[in-house]
Amino acid sequence: MQAHDSFMLSFLAYKLASILSGTFICWMGFKLFVKGFHGPSGDIDATFSGGNRIYIKKIAPGSFFSLLGAAVIGVTLYKGLEVETSGSNSQPTSETGSSITLPKQLP
Repeated sequence: MQAHDSFMLSFLAYKLASILSGTFICWMGFKLFVKGFHGPSGDIDATFSGGNRIYIKKIAPGSFFSLLGAAVIGVTLYKGLEVETSGSNSQPTSETGSSITLPKQLP
């Protein structure tokens, strides 16, 4: 198995694990919401670049978990990856995200 193939398999495993964990967090929030657990409420305050701001007061724990899981899934799907292979005849493959240089073949 070449380095590029093993990297792509590990990248696929990373994406699947991230999506599954986000789905699990959403499921836990749904279960809290269905059970009717309305314990001490929390607040969410987030500020983004450009002056955008989100502020949610007295959010139920189930809703908080669901929003967190949706954020994990959204970031996982949005975040891309840039792969560059080294070698004289290699063509770089680009997507958005972090940069990783792979050797053409492992020793």
